[in-house]
Amino acid sequence: MRLTTPVSWLFLAASLALLGPARAPAHEPPTDHIVLQLKWRHQFQFAGYYAAEKEGYFATAGLDVELRAGGPEVKVAEEVVSDRAQFGVLASELVTERARGEPVVLLATIFQHSNRAIIVRADGPVFTPRDLVGREIMLNRAEEAEFIAMFTRAGIDPDQVRILAKDRTALDRLVRGEIVGMNGSIANQPYLLSERGVESRLLRPFEYGVDFFGDALFTSQHVWDEHHDVAVAMRRAVRAGWRYAMEHPGEMVDYILDHYATNKTREQLLFEASALRTVILPDLVDIGHISHDRVQRTFATYHELGMVPAEPGLVGFIADEGEPAGLGRRTRLLLLAGLAVVVVVIAAMLFFNRRLTRLVAARTGALEAANRSLQDEVAERERAQAMTAASERRYRTLIEGSGAIPFRIDLKERRYTYLGPQIGALLGRPASHWKTCADWLAAVHPSDRPLVETERLRRLEAREDFDLEYRMLAADGSERWLLEVVSAAGEGDEVVGFMLDFTAVRKAARQRDELEAAQRETRKLESVTMLAGGVAHDLNNLLMPILGHLDLLEAELILRDGERESFAAIRRAAERARDLVRHLMACGACQMLSFRDVDLGAVIDGAAGGLSRQLGGDQHLEVTVPDRPLVVRADEEQLVAALECLLDNAAAAMRSGGTVRLRLTADPAPAWAEHPGEPWVRLEVEDTGIGMARGDLERACEPFFTTKGRAYAAGLGLAKVTGIVRQHGGRLELDSAEGVGTTVSLWLPCAGEHPMREATPPVAAPRASAGGTEVLVIEDDEAVRLYLNRTLTALGYQVSEAASGREAVGMIGAKSGGFDLVLSDVIMPRMSGLEVYEQVRPDHPDLTFVFMSGYGDEVLPSPTTPERVHFLAKPFTREELVAKLNGIRVAR
Repeated sequence: MRLTTPVSWLFLAASLALLGPARAPAHEPPTDHIVLQLKWRHQFQFAGYYAAEKEGYFATAGLDVELRAGGPEVKVAEEVVSDRAQFGVLASELVTERARGEPVVLLATIFQHSNRAIIVRADGPVFTPRDLVGREIMLNRAEEAEFIAMFTRAGIDPDQVRILAKDRTALDRLVRGEIVGMNGSIANQPYLLSERGVESRLLRPFEYGVDFFGDALFTSQHVWDEHHDVAVAMRRAVRAGWRYAMEHPGEMVDYILDHYATNKTREQLLFEASALRTVILPDLVDIGHISHDRVQRTFATYHELGMVPAEPGLVGFIADEGEPAGLGRRTRLLLLAGLAVVVVVIAAMLFFNRRLTRLVAARTGALEAANRSLQDEVAERERAQAMTAASERRYRTLIEGSGAIPFRIDLKERRYTYLGPQIGALLGRPASHWKTCADWLAAVHPSDRPLVETERLRRLEAREDFDLEYRMLAADGSERWLLEVVSAAGEGDEVVGFMLDFTAVRKAARQRDELEAAQRETRKLESVTMLAGGVAHDLNNLLMPILGHLDLLEAELILRDGERESFAAIRRAAERARDLVRHLMACGACQMLSFRDVDLGAVIDGAAGGLSRQLGGDQHLEVTVPDRPLVVRADEEQLVAALECLLDNAAAAMRSGGTVRLRLTADPAPAWAEHPGEPWVRLEVEDTGIGMARGDLERACEPFFTTKGRAYAAGLGLAKVTGIVRQHGGRLELDSAEGVGTTVSLWLPCAGEHPMREATPPVAAPRASAGGTEVLVIEDDEAVRLYLNRTLTALGYQVSEAASGREAVGMIGAKSGGFDLVLSDVIMPRMSGLEVYEQVRPDHPDLTFVFMSGYGDEVLPSPTTPERVHFLAKPFTREELVAKLNGIRVAR
C-alpha cells in the first residue's frame, strides 16, 4: 500500500510512536521500594517522616518508604546521588554539594532556621562571639561554615578563636571547663548539660546576620527528572507528616519510643520537640516552604568564605523553579498515546468534512484573540500574586529574624488566641501550653504577680497602649525578665502586642549597678584611708608628748587624791583620743598588723568567755566551731577586737534579750573571690535583735554612721571591722531585716593561699642592760624629743638629739665610733627619716634604725638587712618603748 495522503502519514507516525521502544533510562524507577536516608539516628528531629509512615501518608501516595537511620559515618548526599537511597535529609551543606557539581535537588525546607549553635556555660565568661577570642572551642568541621561566618559578621578573625576538632569528649570537656564552647543542636546538648547540672547559653548565627536554613528534604536530579511524579508525591506526604507531628508532639514521642531504637528518654524527646518548633515555625510558615532569598544568602555566604565557586551557582537546585529537565518513560508513553488520539481525531475530521477547515480557521482567530486577552489577565494576576508572596516573605523574614514574640489576647475570653512559638525556647513550654491568661499568670514570679495581675489587667481592659517589665519562671525554675509591649489596636475584643527577652538587659543593668556600687564603696574607702593617714600622723604626734609626759609625771610626782583623779581623767581622755585614731586607721585598712598562722576555732574558743561577758543577763551566746582546725593567716588580736565590736552591736540590738550565734565553717570560695578553687572560712555572727531598715543596712559600714545616737557611739564599729577584714584579704557581708535580726559574715582566706606582709619580728634575745648604748634621737617635735631624752636617759642610755634630718646626718658622720642606735621620726621637713637612712647606710651598714610614725608600717623602706630596721607606732607608752628596745641587738 502506498502512503499518498497526509492521513496515511499521520497514521504511520502514530503507529511508530506507539510501537517504537523509548530509550531506556540510566536508572530504573523506584516502583517497589524507596529509601529515605536520615542524617542521624532516630529522634524527634525526624518526627514528620515517622508521622507520614504512621498516618499512612506514604501509603496513600502509593509509596513504600524505608526510613534508614544515619550517623557520623553516613554520607547522606553520596547515598542519594549513587541511588542507594532515593531521598535524603540534609541542611545548608546541600548548597555546597550542588555548587560542587553533585546533582542534588532541594524539595522542601523543613527547618526554616538552622538549629545549630555554639553552646557555652551560662556561668562562664562568654556572652558574645567576641568573648571567644583566645579561648578554646570544639567544632564539627562539616558544620563549621555558619559559625565561621558568624565570627566574621561579629567583627573577629576566626583565627583568633582556638578551634579544635569536635569529638565524643566535647560535652565532658565543656562540663569540666576545659573548653568554653562546642557546636551542637539547640534541641540536644542544652538538655544533656542541664541533666548534669550545668546551665547553658546559646550563640546562634542568625542573631548575627547568618541565617542558614536547617533540615531539608532532597533527591537526586535523576529521580526529579525521571520520576517526577514520585518526587512530588513524596514531598506532599512528608509535608503532611510534619504538620501532623507539630500538632501531636506527645503522640509522636511515644511512637518513636515504641517503634524505633533511640537512646533518648521521653522527657528529652519532648524537650527536643519544643526546641525544634522554634526553627520549624509551623504557626507562621507553611511547612516545607523554601525561602529563595535564604537559600541564595546561604550560597553567597559559602562563596564569601571561599567554600564554593561563583559558578555554576544554584540553577535548577530548587525543585519548584521549573519543570524537570527530562521526561520519564511513563510520561513519554502518555504523551505518545495522547498524540495518537489527536492524530486519529484530526484524520477523522479531515476525512468527514474538509469544509470544517475554513470554519475552524475563522473560529481559531477569535479564540486566539480571546486567548491573548486571557493570557494578559493571567499574567497580571501572577504579577500581583508574586508581589503578595514577596511581601509575605519579607514579613516572615522580619518576624522570624527578630527576637520579638508576638501575641494576641481575647479580652472577653481572657485567653491567648495566638502566641509566638519562640516562647517555647524562652520559657521551656510550647505556645500551646499558654491557653488562658490564668495559665500565664501562674508562671509569673510571685514577687511580680500582684503588679501583673492588677496593673496589666487594668490597662488591658482600658484598651491602653503600654509596656511592662516583669519576671517569669521558666520550666526549669530559672527567672526570665520580659518586656511586654501592648497595643490596643486589635480588632473587636482582641489586643495585640509582643514580648522581648529582657533578661540579658536586666543582668547587664544589675552588673552595672553592682560595679557602680563597688566603685562608690572603693572611693569611700579611699577617702577614709586618706583621712585616717592624715589624721593619724598629726594627732599621734600631738598625743605622743601628752601620754609620754604623763608617764614621766606619774613616775616622778607624789599626787594627792584629788590630783590623782584629775591626772587619771587627763590620761583617759588622751587614751580615748589614741583609740579613736586607731579605729580610724582600722577603718582605712592602714594600721600595722602582725600576721601569723592561727587556728581560728581555737581563737574563738579562747575568746568565748570574754565575749559572753559583753552580753546582758537575758542575752545568750551560742558558739559552733568545727572539730578540725581551720587555719588562717591573721593578726589574732585584731580578729578578737573585731568580734568584740560585733558582740557590742548585737547586745545593743537585743535590749529585750535574745541569742547571739557565732558559727565558724569551711566554705568553697565565694563568687567574688579572685581564685575560685581556693578554700575559705566564714565566721558568722547572728543576733535575734531588732534588725535594720534597708536604708540603714546600705550605710551600716560607712564611717561615723550609727543608729545608736552620738551619745552612745562614734559610728566606727562596723567600719573598723570592715577595715580589719580587708587587711586580712577578706570581705564583710551584712544581711538584716527589721524585726528579724542581723547576720554579719566575715570571709577569710585559708592560710597559705593569700600570704600577708608581716611586721618584722625581733631577731635577737633581749639584752640585760642599756648601759653604754649610744642613741641618737631624730625628732622635729621638741616635746617628743624631751620625752624621749628623759625616758631613755632614765633607762641608762646615752642620748644625743637632732631636730632635723640634715643635722642628724652631720652628727652621724662626725661621731667618732658611731652611734649604736637611731630613733627617728619619719615625716620631717626638708629631709625625712627615710632619707637619713638612705644617706648614711652605705657608710654605716650595721647601724640600727627604729622608725617612729603616726602612719602604719607601710612607710618603712625595704632594707637589705631587716634586722637593722624596726618600727614603733606613735603614740607609744614607756612599756612599749622598753619592749621594743630590749628586742633589738645593736652592733657594738
